[in-house]
Amino acid sequence: MRRFNALFKSRYGLNPRSLRQAPRVTRGLVCQLDFRPPLAWEDVLAYLKLRAVPGVEAVDATHYRRTVAIGDARGWIGVSLAKSGLALEVELSPALAPVIGAVIVRVKHLFDLGAAPDAVAALLSQDPCSRPR
Repeated sequence: MRRFNALFKSRYGLNPRSLRQAPRVTRGLVCQLDFRPPLAWEDVLAYLKLRAVPGVEAVDATHYRRTVAIGDARGWIGVSLAKSGLALEVELSPALAPVIGAVIVRVKHLFDLGAAPDAVAALLSQDPCSRPR
């Protein structure tokens, strides 16, 4: 059990007890999602801002916010660049605690946190005619 708790805390920046107690939290749950730098944060926000769905998403110079519905869970999320510049800080409404795993997977996908920037750079530096299709 200790190993699970340690891994959970290292991955999401909060311990399972905090998650279980979430309904009593008035502020949202906050976790951090690491990524491999560089992440063109301002460019990603600009891209999302152009495509934001009114009433569902809001994007400003520092944050991406949206409403979320997964199954019966309804709430909101806010995503910003962590002070370290090496992670995204994700705040979720307490109502999303039961589906936090699904929310995190979707945030990672939206911001492409699994990307390997060096591999992308190598691909972009290749001759366009020699790129795999």
